[in-house]
Amino acid sequence: MTRRDWNRVASVFEAEICNIVGTDYRRVLGRALFGIRSDWSKSVVVDLGCGIGTFIKRFGHKFKLIYGVDYSKHMLDRAQRLCGGVRNVRWVLADIRKLRARSVPKADLIVCLNVITSASAAVRAEIMRSVGRVTSEEGWALVVVPSLESEIHAAVMTSAVERKVPLFRHLKPGGLVRRGDTTQKYFTKDEIVQSLGRHTGFGLFHVRKVWYPWSAELEISIPPQYRLVPPWDWLVICKRSLDSGATAA
Repeated sequence: MTRRDWNRVASVFEAEICNIVGTDYRRVLGRALFGIRSDWSKSVVVDLGCGIGTFIKRFGHKFKLIYGVDYSKHMLDRAQRLCGGVRNVRWVLADIRKLRARSVPKADLIVCLNVITSASAAVRAEIMRSVGRVTSEEGWALVVVPSLESEIHAAVMTSAVERKVPLFRHLKPGGLVRRGDTTQKYFTKDEIVQSLGRHTGFGLFHVRKVWYPWSAELEISIPPQYRLVPPWDWLVICKRSLDSGATAA
């Protein structure tokens, strides 16, 4: 999407973008954040692709300083209004694919929530490299991406409820998912770990599911018997380490 596209989306963000901070009803993000470190009050955080600032609104006061970086001025305008009470935030208009440490300081924590979704593998790789570049040597990253396993699960549930819906009609090769006139990349658990390791230089990964309600996924009513497993995104908690591996919680 171009900057003009993102500027247009800014005014209808809640309707068109999956806001995982708002839909994370099991508070997985908060538990992960404070599971890494109980006190972030001396830490610098960079929110890559901050959108309208929902992460900053909820957690920004926990940090010494937080940078909200986005490609869209309209997004940042909305973020500043939403986060008016957060005094320790600086807003940066930048293309996160080309972000360098001179634009923001090396961060103790990078947050990148459902931003690595471009249909272009080259663009995704650029964003991941930016995550690696602006994370300090002892820093952490919280990365959320759409789950391909969850999307397949949702497609099966949709087909079960609406018998006339062709199964997997919107799934394309390479984990690409077509919704309306937009195509986005969805990741399997193993794929996102491997991709981040290859492009960021990180070597320690913990992977968790961030559950969200069916109402945020589908525009149909899911009967109770199909609600046992809600949809989810993948949350990857990662940093540089000599060790490697992935665990799921």
